Amino acid sequence: AEEPIDTPKGKRTLHTKKIPVLDHRGEAIFLLGISRDITDDLALKKELEEKQKQLNQAAKLSTLGEMAAGVAHEINNPLAVIDGKARSLLRKVNREQIDVEVLENSLNKIIGMTERIGKIVSGLRTFSRNTDQSDIKEIAVNEILDTTVGLVFERLQRGKCELQLPKGTPESARLECN
Repeated sequence: AEEPIDTPKGKRTLHTKKIPVLDHRGEAIFLLGISRDITDDLALKKELEEKQKQLNQAAKLSTLGEMAAGVAHEINNPLAVIDGKARSLLRKVNREQIDVEVLENSLNKIIGMTERIGKIVSGLRTFSRNTDQSDIKEIAVNEILDTTVGLVFERLQRGKCELQLPKGTPESARLECN
């Protein structure tokens, strides 16, 4: 077991093995202990764990950087649709040629595109968050898959990949690339 102790040089941590010394009746009369100072080992272990966390975060950010071009494309597509729909509606309003059904369809398309952008941005925030400073919470596997697919959708399309996410267990998901 780890045992903290105070020494003239400060606090140290020992790992001690204890063995009873028995008399002729089998009763313990002494306790023999052998201790090893593991303070430096513990500090090194803590430092290694911290470095591993930093490396994991750096790897996540590196991957995020690689995905930035695809994500930019994923965001630019809905923005182009929103811009086109808004300009078209504005022209029709200026000419007083607006049909309520056309207006409703265009506004629904704009709302759908803004929701798509919101999902992408939310996924990026989730992915880039430092997990050491985040609370662990329960989340549905489908939500994780949706977020991930939203972030890599453009890359999958460029690679002529097809991702099948059937209802049911995640183990039945398939990814095929040509």
